[in-house]
Amino acid sequence: MIQFKAKSLELLVTPNHRMVADHKGNNKRIFVEAKNFKPSQHYIPQGGVWEGKEVKYFILPPLIISEGKGSEYNNVCTKENYGRERLKIKMDDWLKFLGLWLTKGLIDKDRIIITQVNQQKREKVKELLRLLPFNYREEGPYLIIYNKQARDYLTTLGDKYSKFIPKEIKNLSRRQLKILFDWMMKGESSYRTSSKRLADDLQEVILKLGGMGTLKISKIKGKRMKEEIVYEVGVQKTKHYIFRKKAIKEIDYKGKVYCCEVKNHTLFVRRNGKISWCGNSIGVVTINMPRLGFLSKDEDEFFKRLSKLMELAKESLEIKRKILERFTENNLYPYMKFYLRNVKKRFNQYWKNHFSTIGLVGMNEACLNLLGGDIATDRGRRFALKVLDFMRKKLIDFQIETGNNYNLEATPAEGASYRLAKIDKEKIPSIICANEEEFRKGASPFYTNSTHLPVNYTDDIFEVLEHQDDLQIKYTGGAVLHIYLGEKIENTEAVKSLIKKICSNYRIPYFTLTPTFSICSCCGYLPNETPICPRCGSKCEVYSRIVGYLRPIFQWNEGKQAEFRLRKNFKIII
Repeated sequence: MIQFKAKSLELLVTPNHRMVADHKGNNKRIFVEAKNFKPSQHYIPQGGVWEGKEVKYFILPPLIISEGKGSEYNNVCTKENYGRERLKIKMDDWLKFLGLWLTKGLIDKDRIIITQVNQQKREKVKELLRLLPFNYREEGPYLIIYNKQARDYLTTLGDKYSKFIPKEIKNLSRRQLKILFDWMMKGESSYRTSSKRLADDLQEVILKLGGMGTLKISKIKGKRMKEEIVYEVGVQKTKHYIFRKKAIKEIDYKGKVYCCEVKNHTLFVRRNGKISWCGNSIGVVTINMPRLGFLSKDEDEFFKRLSKLMELAKESLEIKRKILERFTENNLYPYMKFYLRNVKKRFNQYWKNHFSTIGLVGMNEACLNLLGGDIATDRGRRFALKVLDFMRKKLIDFQIETGNNYNLEATPAEGASYRLAKIDKEKIPSIICANEEEFRKGASPFYTNSTHLPVNYTDDIFEVLEHQDDLQIKYTGGAVLHIYLGEKIENTEAVKSLIKKICSNYRIPYFTLTPTFSICSCCGYLPNETPICPRCGSKCEVYSRIVGYLRPIFQWNEGKQAEFRLRKNFKIII
């Protein structure tokens, strides 16, 4: 392995690992293998060029009250009264408040408390609060805010030990991230927090602002507390890491080596608190099957409509391919231009080897809307197989017509399964969604992923395997069967036996074993779904796989949360 070690950077990589570097001679950004990296010729860039998205308003979600005349009220707490609309706040003002709360704020019952000892700074905070639709009062160094709607939202962002910056905030423009950063830092050169997640998020924000954040972990003791871990994020604004020759050396290494592959072949990594950039399907169109099923009178009309939609998908993907080629040629994708240079030499196209992908969502609900029965019925399963065969044949025709690669994917649909169902229910109230009964009682709608069985159909894993065996092998792109377990399997031999049985008797190309578990900020890992820690009584984060990755349930979109509540965990009997 090759080690790069400086005051603010530390990497341990394989000799053929591709490093993102700027050439000292012409300042061009290139990839260079670690074994060929020369301090006299190459710099490693510290910051990136982040664009993000400029958003004008932040929408504070409505307050959920479970008491009163009805089962649920959506109310908004404003200065004067309770209303029914979501609260609309200028994003720039909200970012200032959020940065302030992440640094100086806490939740105490129904109150939000901001602490600011400095009188001059406290006046600036009061100026900000006057721009927001919140009531507040001043008690010495404390500014106490009364707004249940804001309180409920901020509670979802964790406590002192688990605060974080939401993903949608981290995706904002560079200008807006600078507002958040300035109100978090308060002019200081470093930031201290008890939340590891917040420290991670702040490092990401600093990187997007063109700087570099270092992370130092220390333990402190106070008169009123036991030893506590503190994360200190430092900020450096230089453009490059400077190496001396002795800072790069070969070392013996025995252990795991990870190979990460991401969409643009560039990622940022961290080792021992120090971060840097590193290297290593042009697009997907997902077909909304439930709406096709609802709009079609019979199977013939269904396939005619599906054919038209696939033609539109092909046109969209071909246009995108041309745009990507033009952008790459014009140096708008410099990393990809370099990485795909040999493909360009061979085919005169950079993206020739990349697939155009068409996927689907909600085959189960398509069966319900068109056939009157779900995909678990013999008719529904045969129809699903017929649809997949039709799509495969159509994609082969596209490949012959265009000369480009096409594949069929079981779209993960982390967002589309909810978003499409929500839009369909607004436009076509009588369309059937996956959780029709629960939707009528107020739950958010969702569609079942790809050609899977309903999430609450059975707890017998082998019944699911029998049903999915013929369906899963039809996909020429990504497809996965998740085996959701209510709890982890303690017996490793039982796990081996289960995996062997599945691999020996079924053709499922890709499957996972996914236990549900919980994390207490004080006590750590807890098995199973445990909302409240049995040891200390603290609120826990419950984790499961949304589709492709593990994430706390409360961070899922409303449709996926509704799906989780319906999921049946499989009973594993070996």
